[in-house]
Amino acid sequence: MSLDEKPNVADSEPTVKDSLPVPNGSLQSTTLEQPPAISQRETSPRKRKNRGKWLWFGLAGLLVLGGTGGYFLANRPTNKIDLEKLTVPVKSENLQVRITASGTIVPVQNVNVSPKSQGRIARLLVKKGDRVQTGQAIALMENRELQAQVAQAQANLREALAKIKEAQTSRPEEIVQARSRVFQAQAALRQALNGNRPEEINQARARLLQARAALAQSVNGARPEEINQARARLLQARAALGQSVNGARPEEINQARARLLQARAALGQSQNSQAQQIEQ
Repeated sequence: MSLDEKPNVADSEPTVKDSLPVPNGSLQSTTLEQPPAISQRETSPRKRKNRGKWLWFGLAGLLVLGGTGGYFLANRPTNKIDLEKLTVPVKSENLQVRITASGTIVPVQNVNVSPKSQGRIARLLVKKGDRVQTGQAIALMENRELQAQVAQAQANLREALAKIKEAQTSRPEEIVQARSRVFQAQAALRQALNGNRPEEINQARARLLQARAALAQSVNGARPEEINQARARLLQARAALGQSVNGARPEEINQARARLLQARAALGQSQNSQAQQIEQ
């Protein structure tokens, strides 16, 4: 029996059985017959109907719960690592690294800069880290002593010019010698700003001493040819002294000039003594 089948109402109601006439003419009593008892399952259709509804509701609920659970299981968050967020594209560039450390910076090559003449630096022409080239001026030295040396050389030049004027009335060889001294004075003026090595200065001093000794001998009644030889040696000593001025220290230059003035004075004395001998 299906759940939707309705029970027959007539089956559950009591029936009255009519009495039939009997031949004796008596009436048979009527009796009320009770229908047979219906089973509990057949007598409770509402319960069966409600049970079917609840069964459908249960199935529907199970379907809803199953679908919801499957959806959440399918869309639940996972522990998958997002590699795109943890990686970056590789590109070529300069790596900037800052290292903090203590130490000493040592250059690849050292160059000692020594001026031709000693003194104090008046001004620097380059800065730290600048690139310099050969022959480039990097500093200016104080030139007070140098200016004094130039002034002394100019005085020597004027003295030589004055001697040329005096020698114009003398013999031709004396004029040539005076001109030679002027040239040497000019050379000394040009080289007054330069210097030279100490050993060359010592050699020039030795030659100057030899020339001075020869000149002293020539003054003491020597022959004219000896005097000329002494003059030639003195000229050579002057030339060597002019060359030795390159690179010498200021005090050495002053000493060499003093010796040159002494040699020049000795030469002047020898010329005067020779002129006196000629007049006699």
